[in-house]
Amino acid sequence: AKLGLAVQDFTLYSAGGGNPLRSILARVNGPLTIRLDGAAIECRVNATGCGELTMLHVPGGPQVRFDTYLVQGTKNPPYYDAMLGKVIVHAGTREEAIRKMRAALCELVIDGIPTNISEQLGIIGDERFVSGRYDLTFMGNR
Repeated sequence: AKLGLAVQDFTLYSAGGGNPLRSILARVNGPLTIRLDGAAIECRVNATGCGELTMLHVPGGPQVRFDTYLVQGTKNPPYYDAMLGKVIVHAGTREEAIRKMRAALCELVIDGIPTNISEQLGIIGDERFVSGRYDLTFMGNR
């Protein structure tokens, strides 16, 4: 069943002292069944310096998206959050999701603003990440 709620709804209900689960159940017609399948990965694309966007090419394909505010001419000054957008992929398995993310990051073009895309590619290509054998020291040991 589609619930019509976003993560922000949970935050607002909880912050207001409400019960988010009760609110969800009130919106569902029939029994609540949640199916978990596949794997999803999100990479946050950050600016590593200032610039002005001269060209943007967004990755495409089934279950691939790039959430962003960028449009040609967007200026990235040093005074705000560095996040330019999030690449999100979903696939049947973790291995497929990693391959899909690699392809999406390679397809993403953000010209005029320096980014961390190459670092993201390094992270998802790291054997520790690919094998799933990493812990909180992973980033510090790169």
